Amino acid sequence: MTAGHNRPLEPNFKSAHDWHIYHVYNDPEFIEAAELIKQLRKRPNATPQDIEAMVHDVATYFVIRVGDVNLFLLPLYLENRKKPTAIGFDLATQRFTISFEPTTTKAELLDEWKQFENMRATLFPGDLTKTKRKPPGQPDLIYAIFKARQQKATFKVIFEDYSAGKLPDYTGSTNQFKDQKKLEEYYNKFKPTT
Repeated sequence: MTAGHNRPLEPNFKSAHDWHIYHVYNDPEFIEAAELIKQLRKRPNATPQDIEAMVHDVATYFVIRVGDVNLFLLPLYLENRKKPTAIGFDLATQRFTISFEPTTTKAELLDEWKQFENMRATLFPGDLTKTKRKPPGQPDLIYAIFKARQQKATFKVIFEDYSAGKLPDYTGSTNQFKDQKKLEEYYNKFKPTT
C-alpha cells in the first residue's frame, strides 16, 4: 500500500512514461521522499519556495516531471480539506473524484470547485487543457443530475429536461450531450460519492 492511498496502484498504462511513473510511485524511496515533502508542508516556517525546491529535487532524482510528483502528492494536499464537499484525485483509477453529502447545496459544491481549481492551477502550472487527466468540466451538471437522481428521476427524464433547458439546478449549456447515453456516461465517470 502506498502512503496516503487506500489501495495499491494497478497498472493500466499505454506508454513507457506511464509505466515508469507506476514504478516510481511504488518505489519505497519515492514514498519516503513524498512523506518528507508532506512533513515539510506542515512546518510553519516552510515557504512555498522550499516546498517547490524539494518537489523539483525529487522529480529530478527520479527522472519524472514536477507535475508527476504533485499528482502523487495531490491526495496529501487534499487530506486536510475533508469536509462535506470535496474534490479529489484517485491515483489508482487516475480519475478525479467528487464527494458530497445529500444535503450539500450547489453553492457549496461550486465554492469547493473554485478552491480545487485554484489549487490545481498552482500545483500544475501551464496549460491544463492538454492534460489527459481532466476533472469534470461541468460540476454544476453533475450536481443537477445527482439531485434529480435523488428524486428518483430516470436518465430518460433527466436527458429530456437537460435538452429542453429545464433541468433543475442547472443553467449551463445544453448542447454538449446530444444523446442520453453520452450524458449518462459523463455522469457515471464523475458521479459523486456520498
